[in-house]
Amino acid sequence: MSRGLLALALALVLSMAPVTDGAVIAREAPGTCDEHSRSGGTWSTSCRALPRLPPGLPPRAVAERMRALMPLPAPLGDTAMTTVTGVPLCLRPARPARAEVVLTSRAFGETVTVVAVPETARWETGEGSAFTCAVPEIGCVHTYTRPSGDAPEGAFPLTLTLTWSLSWHDGVGNGGTLEPLSTAATRAVRVRHVEALLS
Repeated sequence: MSRGLLALALALVLSMAPVTDGAVIAREAPGTCDEHSRSGGTWSTSCRALPRLPPGLPPRAVAERMRALMPLPAPLGDTAMTTVTGVPLCLRPARPARAEVVLTSRAFGETVTVVAVPETARWETGEGSAFTCAVPEIGCVHTYTRPSGDAPEGAFPLTLTLTWSLSWHDGVGNGGTLEPLSTAATRAVRVRHVEALLS
């Protein structure tokens, strides 16, 4: 095979390197991506975390690759919830999921920054209702009207889907928006019925 054909084949292999689909990020806490480090509320990555990036790649193309690596925090904590019927339950995403995430990549002498901002929270209560709230409002409120004793495992599955808006810039005037991302998690909610005692 000639050098020209070998170079072309190599270029095709590099251009076809797999990139994680960012439509729904895995439900894991930040820090799971290789070569990421955190300082305060900002995440940074080296070009080694963006595999097989050819030199001269346009800034937006770098931003698209970074989008697929965004280390978004889990939308809910690990603790199950407990409430009683007739009492409003305040629903909020986990604290890290109520703040923007900034990811900066420095590769080939250029810097590209992608910012993810939580925008909306869709709650599915597990008893047939669903609603959407803006983030970061104080929180959504839901009142369960029946106990969860008859539900599987004695609890309602509460699911939160958090939608993030994304933007990027390179520090020299280029920038724009990227396709949104969403994260999701489900936690158990145990609902008890308490009889009011009247004297």
